[in-house]
Amino acid sequence: MAILVLGLLGDLAVDHDLAAFLPQKADQQGELVADLREGEAGRATLVVLSGAAPERLGEASRELHRRLADGAPVADVHNGSGDRSEGAAERLFQWRYQLSPRVDSERFTAPVLRSALEERLAELRSPLSAIPKEWIRKDPTGEIQEVLSQWRQGVGAQRQHGVWFSGDGEHALLVVEGSAPLTDLAGQRAVREAVDRAAAELEEVEVQLFGPGVLALETADRIRAETTAFSILASLGVALVLLAAYRTAWPLLIAVVPVATALVVGSSAVALLFGGIHGITLAFGITLVGVTLDYPLHLFSHLKGREVVPVVRRLWPTLRLSALSTAIGYGLLATTDLTGLAQLGVFTFTGVLAAAATTRWLLPAFLPREAGLEPRRLPGRLAVLPAWLPPVVAGVVLIGAMAFGGEPWETEPAALSPVSPQEVAEVRRWQAELGVPESGSALFVSGDSLQGVLRRAEVLRPALEGLRSEGHLRGFDLLTDRLPSARTQLERLAALPEPEEARRALETAAADLPFRRDSFNPFLEELEAHRGGEPLGPGEITGTALEARVAPFLDREGDGGHRLLIPLKGLADRGAVAEWAGEQEAVRFIDLRTESSRAMTHYRDEALERLALGVGAIALVLAVGLGSFRRALRRLIPVVSALVTTAAALVIFRESLSLFHLMGLALAGGIVMDYALFRQRGEAPGATRHALLVCSISTIGVFGILSASAMPVLQAIGLTVALGVASGLVFTLFTVIAPGTSEEDGP
Repeated sequence: MAILVLGLLGDLAVDHDLAAFLPQKADQQGELVADLREGEAGRATLVVLSGAAPERLGEASRELHRRLADGAPVADVHNGSGDRSEGAAERLFQWRYQLSPRVDSERFTAPVLRSALEERLAELRSPLSAIPKEWIRKDPTGEIQEVLSQWRQGVGAQRQHGVWFSGDGEHALLVVEGSAPLTDLAGQRAVREAVDRAAAELEEVEVQLFGPGVLALETADRIRAETTAFSILASLGVALVLLAAYRTAWPLLIAVVPVATALVVGSSAVALLFGGIHGITLAFGITLVGVTLDYPLHLFSHLKGREVVPVVRRLWPTLRLSALSTAIGYGLLATTDLTGLAQLGVFTFTGVLAAAATTRWLLPAFLPREAGLEPRRLPGRLAVLPAWLPPVVAGVVLIGAMAFGGEPWETEPAALSPVSPQEVAEVRRWQAELGVPESGSALFVSGDSLQGVLRRAEVLRPALEGLRSEGHLRGFDLLTDRLPSARTQLERLAALPEPEEARRALETAAADLPFRRDSFNPFLEELEAHRGGEPLGPGEITGTALEARVAPFLDREGDGGHRLLIPLKGLADRGAVAEWAGEQEAVRFIDLRTESSRAMTHYRDEALERLALGVGAIALVLAVGLGSFRRALRRLIPVVSALVTTAAALVIFRESLSLFHLMGLALAGGIVMDYALFRQRGEAPGATRHALLVCSISTIGVFGILSASAMPVLQAIGLTVALGVASGLVFTLFTVIAPGTSEEDGP
C-alpha cells in the first residue's frame, strides 16, 4: 500500500523544512524575525578540520579554501589566510583615518605621537610583527591596527600556520558563506555538496560541518526518512491485522482503493492550493489510513455472504454522517493562518470525503454480487457499563492532571525539533570560535536613509555599553564600529592636522628615537590627500571581501527606508533589554525564542478556537442527520470524554501539549465519532463490534508505530491518537449501546 501511494505521489513537490511548518507571522514583526533567521548566521557553514598534525591541517585549510573560493554556489570563504585578508587589509588601509575611532584633534599631538612611535619601534623589533614596514612609515600612529581589530571583532579564532585555528590549536577552522538563505534548503544543500566534493580530496584529515543550514538539512533528511519508514511499517501492520481478521488477502487489496484515493485527492488539493505539500502534512495524511480504512472495513465485516449493494446502501447513511462530521470538523483548520494546519485541514477534508464516496460508489464494482467473506468470529458478549461512566472517568483524570500534572502547554518550538541540545551546543561552540553572530536576538534600527540609520546606531552605543556593564547582555555587534556614518567619518578627517603642523609634532615626538629623519615622509605626503578624502560607504566595498562584514547587517524596508541589524550576544535579561528598546525611537527588539513562543501560543489558541467551532459544527451536522440534538449529544459524550481523558493523561505523564497534540486529538475525535455512530446503529451489532475492533486495532497499531518516531512532531501525533482511540473504543464499545439491540447476530 505504501509503495503504491508513494509511487502515485512521486512527482509531488514535498517540502521537508521543519521551519516552514511552524508558526510564521506575516506582519512587520514577523518580517524582522525572518530577517534575523535568514541573516549571516543562517548562510554560514562552519568547517572544522581535525585528525592530523597542525601543519597538515593548515595546509588542508588552504587547499579547501582554494577549491571553494571561486566556485558557485559558495559566495565567499574565510580561513584567515593572507591571500584574501591581505587584500581586504589594503583596502582598509586606504580608509584608515575615516574608520579608526581613535582619530581626533589630540591624536597627532607630540605626546600622543611619542607614545605611538614607541609602539611602532617595538613592533619593528619583534619577529612576530605582521605589519609591513611601509605601512609603519605611512601610518606611524597605527590606525590600521585599530581598524583591523574592529573588522575582526568577535572572531575568537587564533592564527596558526597562516590560517584560523581553534583555541586548543587542534582544529583548523573555515567559514563558507553560501548565497542562499537558511530557508532555501536546495541552496543550502548545494553548498553542502560543494564542500563535500572539495573535502573528499583531502587526505589524512577529518572534516566536520556545522551551522544552522547543516542542522536544517539533517532535519529535512530525518523527516523524509521517518515518513517513508513509517508509511511502510504502518502498511505492513495493517496488512497483518486484516489478514488475521478476514482470513483472506482480497480485502486488503480492495481496501487500498479508498485509502489511495484519499491520499491522492488530499495531496493534489493541497498542492493545487499551496503549490506543494509539507512532509509532515504528507506523513500525517498517510495516517488517514486510520479513518479512511474504517469505511471499507465496516463493509467487509457486515457482508458474511450477503449481497454487496444492499449492505452498502444500509451502511451509507451512517458512513456518510461519519465522513461529513470528520471532514467539517477538520475543514475548519483550513481557515487558519498557520500554513501547516491549513494544509492538514484541506488534506483531511478532501481526503475523507473522497474515501467515503469511493467506498459507496466505486468499491462495490470491485466485489462480486455476493461476497463470500467470512470474518473471524469474536468470542462472547461484551459487558455493558453505565452510560455515565465515560464523563466521570474523564472528570477524574482531568482533576488528576490539574493536581499532579506538569506544564499543560508546550510553547517552546525547540521542543518540536529533532535536533538535540547537544547538536545545537556544538554549533554555538564553533560560532563563538569564529565570531559568526548568533541568530537568537537582535535590535533593528530603522530610518528614512542609510546615513540616518548609521547615525542613530552610533548614538545607541553608550546605552548598549551600559546594558552590557549591568549584566543584561554579554555583548553586541555594532556595524558602525566598522563602518561609521558619513558624518562621523568627515569629523575624523577634519581632525587631521595640517602637514606642517604634523611635521613639527612628529619631529618633537621622534627626538632621540632611532628613526631616520625622513622615515615618515610618506605619512606627511599622504596626510593632505586624506584631509580632503570622502567618507566610505557600503557601495565602495561591494564585491570585495569586506562586503561579508557589512551586507548582512543592512537591509531596505518595504517603504523605501533602511534597517540596521544589531545582533546581541549572551542575552541574560530579555525584559530589561526589551524595556530599554521600547523607550528608543525607531528601535525594535527581537528575540527569536520569545517571538517563537508567542507565535506558538497564538496559533495554539487559534487551533483551539477552530477545534471548538469544529465540535459545534459536528454537533449541528449530527443533530440534522440524526433528527434530534439529544441523539447527537448521546454520540458526542463518549467522544468528548475520550478526548478529555487523553489530553489529561498526557499532562499527567508530563507530555506538554503542542499544536501537534491538538491535531492528534482532532483526528482521534473523528475516529471515535465513527465508532460511536456505528455502535448505535442498532443493526447487526455483532458485525459492528467486529468492524470496530478490527478498525481500532489497525488504527492503534498504526499510530503506536508513529509514537515511536524520533521526530517530536510525529511522536506527539502518534501517541495522542493511539491513546485517544484506545479510550474512545472502551467508551463506545462498552458503554454506548442502543436500547433493545442484541449482541448475538453477526460474527
